[in-house]
Amino acid sequence: MSHRAEPKPALLRIAAVALTATALTAGTLAGCGGDGNADVGAKPGAEGVRDVVSVYAKALADGDGQRACSLMSKPAQDALRTRTKGADCLDAVKKVSPDAAAAGLGQVKFEDPQVSGDNATVKVSLAADAKDGALKALGSEQLKLVQIDARWHIDEDAAAS
Repeated sequence: MSHRAEPKPALLRIAAVALTATALTAGTLAGCGGDGNADVGAKPGAEGVRDVVSVYAKALADGDGQRACSLMSKPAQDALRTRTKGADCLDAVKKVSPDAAAAGLGQVKFEDPQVSGDNATVKVSLAADAKDGALKALGSEQLKLVQIDARWHIDEDAAAS
């Protein structure tokens, strides 16, 4: 007669707690990596467009070049850099940030996005007394967005004036 040792209840509880803690830690760490834009622009249609425009405008106002540039297509980054005579996209954001902040772009208001396939447009509402600063930062009152790899990005025409 062979006896198989039964696991002790205390050991089972310890193992269950350890597995749960490992799973929670892995889930938390998976959400912490990257640039903080993991979900921005991933929602379909107008909802994703609204997310990108809000986060992009706030990033410009905050001088967060890494975030703003990550939400722009490569042609939009190049157009902003050319327009501001910045060394690169990060430098260009740094140059427009004071105008964006002064224009109140951190809490930008805009009309409902118009979405057509992989393209969208959004008209930004600019206060008359802050319009010049906002246009220096945004390039236009009419932002154009494009989907790249199933994510919405500010597109070239928005950065060009």
